[in-house]
Amino acid sequence: MVHGFAQASAATTTESRTDTAILNAAAAVIGDYGERNLTIGQVAERAGCARMTVFRRFGSREQLLLATYSRELRRVIDSATQAVQTATTTVDCAEIMVAEFIDNALRHPIFIRLIRVEPGTVLALSRGISGFSAQELGATLFAHVLSDDRLDDPLPIRDATFIGDLLMRLVFSLSLVPAPEIEQSGESRRTYIRELVERIVPARDDQ
Repeated sequence: MVHGFAQASAATTTESRTDTAILNAAAAVIGDYGERNLTIGQVAERAGCARMTVFRRFGSREQLLLATYSRELRRVIDSATQAVQTATTTVDCAEIMVAEFIDNALRHPIFIRLIRVEPGTVLALSRGISGFSAQELGATLFAHVLSDDRLDDPLPIRDATFIGDLLMRLVFSLSLVPAPEIEQSGESRRTYIRELVERIVPARDDQ
C-alpha cells in the first residue's frame, strides 16, 4: 500500500522543463521574499521566460502559488514514503514520518521564510485553501502507512485515519512552535519524537 501511495504521488508530478523552471523560480522567490511580495514578473525573470509564459502555464498568481506549494509538499511526502519502506511496525513508521516532516519543514526555505514573516499563510495552507490542505494530505499518508498490511501490526483503517490526523497535527504544532528538543538536531530530536509518538500510536499488545 505504501508503494502504491508513492506511485500515485509520482504520477501527478510530471512537469515540462518550462514548468519546472517556473516552479523552481516561484519557490525561490517565496523563500527569499515571502508569498505576499511574490510577483509574476519576479518569477518570470528567475525562470528565464516571459510573464505571459507563466500565465499561460499556470493561469494566475494564485494557481502558481498553489502549484508551487503542492509540489513542495509532494516532495516531502515522497521523502517520508521512501523513508518507511524498511520499517515493520506502526510506531517505527510514525516516528520516521513525523521526523521526516519536521526535518524537512525546519530546513525548507519556504517554511522558514513564511513562519518568520507570514505565519498566517502557513496556517491557511495547513487548514486548506483552494482545494489544497497540507493537514489532509499528510494525514492521508499517515493513514495509508499505518494501515499497511505489510506491517507486523497494521492498524484498522478507522484507527489509522484518526491517529494519522493527530500525528499530522503534532507535526504542525512542533514545526510552528518547536520544543527545545526539536530545535536540536540529531539524536535529541528523534528521541523526543519517539517519546511523543509512543503516547499516540497504540503498542502492539494494546491492539
